[in-house]
Amino acid sequence: YLYVVGATYLLLNLLSAAALQIEQNNGKLSNAMGIYVWMLAWFLCEYMWFEEIHLYTYDLFAEKLGFKLFWGCLCFYPFFYCIGVWSIINHKPNVDLNKVQMFGILSLFYLGWSLTRGSNLQKFWFKTNLRRGGN
Repeated sequence: YLYVVGATYLLLNLLSAAALQIEQNNGKLSNAMGIYVWMLAWFLCEYMWFEEIHLYTYDLFAEKLGFKLFWGCLCFYPFFYCIGVWSIINHKPNVDLNKVQMFGILSLFYLGWSLTRGSNLQKFWFKTNLRRGGN
C-alpha cells in the first residue's frame, strides 16, 4: 500500500502549491496551475478508483522490485511528479494560458491518458484471462 501513501503526498503537495499561489496572487489561481493540479488530481483519482487494474500492471516478482518500489512510492512519486509546479507558483498574473492553449493541453493529456488506460486494461485482461484458461 505504499503507492497510496505516495499518491496522498503527491496530492497534498499539489494542493499546497495551489494554495501558495492563491496566497501570493491575492486570491487568484492561474489557469496553468489549475490545469496542472486538475490533470494530476484526475490521474490520482482514476488510479485509486481502478486500483485493481493498475495493480496488475506491476510485475513485483518478475521485475524483482524491492527498495526501488519503496523509494519510488515514498520519494519519487510524491515529489518528482509535482516538480512542474515550481515553475508555475511564481507566475506573473499578466502571463497565463488562454482558452485555446488550455484546450490543447487538456486534449493532449486525455489522449495520453486514454492510451495508457487502454494498455493497462489490455494487460489486466490478459493476466486475468490466463488464470481462467486463456479464453
